Amino acid sequence: MWNVGVQSTASADAGIRVTFAAMDQNEDGVISRKEFERFTSLDALELVDQELSKEEMKLLASEEMDPLPEACKADFEQFEAEERKALLDEFAEMDQDKNGSVDFGELRHLVKLQQRELFLELDQNVDGYLTKPELVDFQGTVDPAISADCAKALLEQEEAQADKQELRYVMAHFDENNDKKISLDEFLNNQNDSFF
Repeated sequence: MWNVGVQSTASADAGIRVTFAAMDQNEDGVISRKEFERFTSLDALELVDQELSKEEMKLLASEEMDPLPEACKADFEQFEAEERKALLDEFAEMDQDKNGSVDFGELRHLVKLQQRELFLELDQNVDGYLTKPELVDFQGTVDPAISADCAKALLEQEEAQADKQELRYVMAHFDENNDKKISLDEFLNNQNDSFF
């Protein structure tokens, strides 16, 4: 569930720059809708795979993927259709000046906004900090759009208890001052696009 990596405040924007460069396939300094659609399709996985180191590829290859339960196939087909529409809506949202393309500033603005929204969603007790129990609750959530049968099948595949080792890594990654909670600043400063 968690993708743990080391990232500083300066490299958080670097991650957005790398994503922007991967999307801007013709290198004209803007992302067209066609480039965005290509990047967000399954073809993007191939682009990312080409950029991974041998060690990262071995790690990914060693992680076994559970087959999709039969009870979930229809739900996931519907989810994919809804996800495609949501991605097109996201492109329209990113294109703030409505010129049909997205520049780096527009992409960065949306990513930062989404990171803040995610933090607020995770901060269940609204105290301005993320704690281990809040992260465990998030790790165990199931998308409400799926059917009860699908949710049951997925939960049967998952372990009942959150992986404590991974959770410690997540806390160590974000908790700069080691106070056992993550502030909004720590969350934004150490954000890795693939973490959540």
